[in-house]
Amino acid sequence: RIIIFTGKEDPRVRSTALNAGASAFFTKPFDNQEFLTAIRMALACVT
Repeated sequence: RIIIFTGKEDPRVRSTALNAGASAFFTKPFDNQEFLTAIRMALACVT
């Protein structure tokens, strides 16, 4: 799983990252609950 954090809010960057295989994409500032959910989902796929 790939989780991307960036300061860029360009929709093209988000689209490119997700199309390249990112499982989650966050721009700053990000929601803590959404971040934790993405981490849990990524870890669940590993086990």
